[in-house]
Amino acid sequence: MGVARVAVLTVALLQAPGIARAQPEPTSKPGSVKAALLRDGTAEYVRRENLGEIFGGISSVFAVAGIAVSPAVWEDDRPMGVTCAAGFGAGTAAVAGSLFASRDVRGDVLTSVVFWNAGVFAVGVAVADDPLVPRVSSAGMAFGAFGTGILRGVNMLSRRTPVSTLRLNLRRLDARAQRPLSDTELERMERDLLGVEAPLAPWVVALPYLLGGAVSLAPAFDPDISDDERSWAGLLGGVGLLNGIFGLLTKDVATAYRERTASSGVSFNLGPGSLHGRYEF
Repeated sequence: MGVARVAVLTVALLQAPGIARAQPEPTSKPGSVKAALLRDGTAEYVRRENLGEIFGGISSVFAVAGIAVSPAVWEDDRPMGVTCAAGFGAGTAAVAGSLFASRDVRGDVLTSVVFWNAGVFAVGVAVADDPLVPRVSSAGMAFGAFGTGILRGVNMLSRRTPVSTLRLNLRRLDARAQRPLSDTELERMERDLLGVEAPLAPWVVALPYLLGGAVSLAPAFDPDISDDERSWAGLLGGVGLLNGIFGLLTKDVATAYRERTASSGVSFNLGPGSLHGRYEF
């Protein structure tokens, strides 16, 4: 009887959760998952800002070259020469002035000048005395570049977190294996990332390029113009539409972070309050 009682007691203990049976440990902790999601989102935003600086620098080089050849263009086509000299000059002056400002300001200027220079060139072609491109196609491209540039500028001006802060956060997140992050740090970094959420949705920002590309493409189907003009119209229209489609497919980083945290069941800070979800695997 003694042996039987011991056996029954042993079976009962083994079936009792958390007493005699070891409980499996979770494969990871909510804090580590949130840190990984924050790292991905912060790195993506910094990457986009770095690309904007690179493209802005390339655009500025072409703008300086445009200014250099403007006098020669001026002699043959005064409207185009004046437009390019004045427009590229203004953009180059803005970039030169930003060299004396912080990197945050310089990055925004370089990103904006990409659209500015593209719009200036399109206007210059549209007002040329003898354009090779249908004027409506050039006007459509100018509308797309200036319109998207202005809307992107609205998003940049509404940004509550400087990009320099995100760069610092990214370095800290990359070093979390050597120096673990506290909950307070994670919450602050999360607020920083959510602070760059754009008020204008990607489809709104892409709309000028989509409309401008459609307008630019229209002359490609006009049988009354030359083959060269139709080809240029098709090229400009295609470029404008591709830019618009690319903008549609590019999701806002903060919005993507919210969606990923929600799908992972990790809570995220909404500002004054917070939304909590159940941690799941």
